[in-house]
Amino acid sequence: MNEVEEKLAEQKKIIDTMKAPEELESRLRHALQGAHSRRVPCIPTLWKIAAVLMLVVVITGNNYNAFAYYGRQILGFTNYGSDALQQLNEQGLGQTIEQTYPLEDGIDLVINGVISDANQLTLYYTIHNPKGVKIPIHNSFYLPTRISGFLTDSKFISGESSDYYNGQKEIKGITQFDSVSPFSKELSLHFYQDLMNGGRKEWDISFPYNPNQALRSVMEQYLNKTFVLDKGTFTFDSISATPTLTVVKGNFKVENFDKISTLAGIELKANGKVIKSGSSNTHLSNDVNEFNISFPALPTPLKTLTLELKTFVGNQVVNQNISLQSAKKIFNVHGQKLVVKQVSTTPEGVEVVIADDEKVVFNGISLVTQTDIIPLTEFKQKNTGQEEGKNQLPQTLLFFKGATMPESLQIKDIDYLKNYNEVIEVPLGK
Repeated sequence: MNEVEEKLAEQKKIIDTMKAPEELESRLRHALQGAHSRRVPCIPTLWKIAAVLMLVVVITGNNYNAFAYYGRQILGFTNYGSDALQQLNEQGLGQTIEQTYPLEDGIDLVINGVISDANQLTLYYTIHNPKGVKIPIHNSFYLPTRISGFLTDSKFISGESSDYYNGQKEIKGITQFDSVSPFSKELSLHFYQDLMNGGRKEWDISFPYNPNQALRSVMEQYLNKTFVLDKGTFTFDSISATPTLTVVKGNFKVENFDKISTLAGIELKANGKVIKSGSSNTHLSNDVNEFNISFPALPTPLKTLTLELKTFVGNQVVNQNISLQSAKKIFNVHGQKLVVKQVSTTPEGVEVVIADDEKVVFNGISLVTQTDIIPLTEFKQKNTGQEEGKNQLPQTLLFFKGATMPESLQIKDIDYLKNYNEVIEVPLGK
């Protein structure tokens, strides 16, 4: 027996001689007799699997980019995209792909890489002739439409490319799409190529994508703030800010939006300065217009952020008569300018030419004569006010069938671009 075995044997003898206090046994027996028996519930295997899957969804879904910032710089694209996008690429936050796809007419399309986040995906590409032959000028080699993938159908937003001139051997550019799913590991680019023979070919090419390299969101705030307007309601739903883009979403149900259809009166201010808006779109869903407006990435450091409904279509009842017999030709209708340009009588009726701002619509127009009130028969725009480089008010011809001896125009109400100046202070916490 070696020395180690001897020491172990000695310790065993000591342990064997140890005894618990006599009262311990009775205390334990008494405690066990008073305890209720209880079965440990058995968790089915399927529930365990579901719990694990749910945990994965929560981690990857709510933290779209929890494992981000492991990309690299996409080379050759120094001056493409917004300032924020250029800085992100310079910091090596892109995802390189560098895959080449032969197209028709001896042209190759190279997908160099992507930069993506929860608001958009930017694809970097190069078009060139692998033999170094000059690219001839014709319509377009690359007309993107969308990107598809698992739980992904992202529409084309915008793009830009290098100047295209005769004798060029290479074209570089970027294309921006709606955001893609964080569960997509392969994406398909859909586009058309205009062929030199006058035809067009549709392409669908796939490339690998790593959702773990998507950039981390800066802010996601749900606002749910509603304002009452003259002819309905307007709601700011949310604002989402990522390193490449800021998106404001909302909805409105306004009867007269078709009269003056613009979202230009919505302003976003960061640190007290207006951020110029980019693209915007609306679509009708269950009688409610849903909208989203894109803005550039927010500045850093960000101290204050406000959303303002500065102007939107409004309505005002005026019940005003505009004289057609006085020397006065310029009239004020609830702060809106109206100019009577011409009044003429024809065998068919009376024609009145007026000029007004394009941001106002006069409703309920009738012609007052010496004997009657004649409703408007038809109207048509004569010009937009921009002819021959002149900045003038647009002109409209009003026709009143069967009317004679006109005295005045009667206007019931107007739709116009109204100042609402409703402001929301956006919380800066996530």
